[in-house]
Amino acid sequence: MATQSSFITKVITAGSFAIAAALIAPTSMGFHGFSTSAFAEDDGTHEGGTSGHKGTKGGSGKGKGTDSGHGSKKDTVSKGQGGPDASSEGKGPKAGSGGTGGTKPVWASEGIPEGDYGRLNVARAPQNTRDQAAAEAINTITDWSLYTLTLDEAIARIRVYRTDLTVVRVDSPTQSLALYQSVLKNNALIVKDGVVVPGSTLVQAAIFLGSASDKTKPITVNTVIAMNTILGVSNPAGVTNEEMAAAAEAIRAVILLAHDDITPNPIP
Repeated sequence: MATQSSFITKVITAGSFAIAAALIAPTSMGFHGFSTSAFAEDDGTHEGGTSGHKGTKGGSGKGKGTDSGHGSKKDTVSKGQGGPDASSEGKGPKAGSGGTGGTKPVWASEGIPEGDYGRLNVARAPQNTRDQAAAEAINTITDWSLYTLTLDEAIARIRVYRTDLTVVRVDSPTQSLALYQSVLKNNALIVKDGVVVPGSTLVQAAIFLGSASDKTKPITVNTVIAMNTILGVSNPAGVTNEEMAAAAEAIRAVILLAHDDITPNPIP
């Protein structure tokens, strides 16, 4: 019996040694036990357990992630999402393209005759500026009798406007051009409460254009073409650019004459 017990003890001892050796051997050979990661094929294509961080949004369309995925031998590379195209940075919509950057006025593409238009350059102001100016004139002036006269009668009245203070004439270039535009668009001079001032549309327009111009700058056919183009208007039916220019020039010339013909009061 003693011999049998001794044999059993030796077998158990040998078995324990073998099991211990089996458990120790994998570690000594470079393995890491029975964890699942020990059997993962690390070819750099997986995202290392927890996936690599996505690249930050590219400032020029694409960006590279700089963080390595944990457990991966290779850095992950990702494209930034929605990054603006570098070629478009700092560029707004082109003028005239219909974008919010603003559009060019019609006359900018069509062009106008070259010339020194002086005070008439206020025609390039925005339309709302002219609308306000026209409203101010219409709400201020109550005597429109000058604009009911023939051209010759108007010239005679303007000739003495510096001494005859009963003559009422719009002098502001912005107001004058606004009313010039209104007359040609409506084919009539329409004032407060929708009242239509009787008279020749040609003469009314000529007085406004002649009053808007510099006193010393002659009004020519090119002047009429330029103003009509900028303001988007046309002459009254049957009236040529030459006729409009001649009538407005006659008004401009008499305004200059009246302005320069003032005799100062004598010194007492």
